[in-house]
Amino acid sequence: MSDQNEWPKPGETPNGPANGQPDGTPAPDAPQAPDAPQAPSAPEAPQNPYGQQQNPYAQPQQQPYASNPYTYQPYAQRPKTNVLSILSIVFAFGGIIIWPIIILTSPAGAIMGHIALGKIKQTGEGGRGLALAGIIGGWILTGLFILIVALVWISIANASDYSDYSDYSSNSGAFVS
Repeated sequence: MSDQNEWPKPGETPNGPANGQPDGTPAPDAPQAPDAPQAPSAPEAPQNPYGQQQNPYAQPQQQPYASNPYTYQPYAQRPKTNVLSILSIVFAFGGIIIWPIIILTSPAGAIMGHIALGKIKQTGEGGRGLALAGIIGGWILTGLFILIVALVWISIANASDYSDYSDYSSNSGAFVS
């Protein structure tokens, strides 16, 4: 029998011959005749010092479903999208439909986008692009709203100063009529 794992070698019987040794060879502690011919042994094949090498480009062998449940799933699951990132883009651009409330919704969308980015970093959820779009769009629309309101306010304030145009109606001689 094999000394490694107690299984018989090829050609051995499980119990061996009567003396307990395979192929009728005498036991190692039995006395041998000095002139007994030894059976020629086959030369051993050189062994690879690195062990058995595998082809890294070979296709992996398929195992049955019971032993490997991930073998037959063709697509990986995508992470779920963060809800705050969806709300950030909705709030950031939602005020475009109703212009007066944009001053409330756009900054809220930008702030939700900042919070969503922090949560996405912690949990590994999806939606980073939505959160970034909510942040960028929210702050741009807030700034645009403030700029437009400021320009309208300045133009109304300047228009009230030029209500008297009678000084320009006199004939000063610069233009000939």
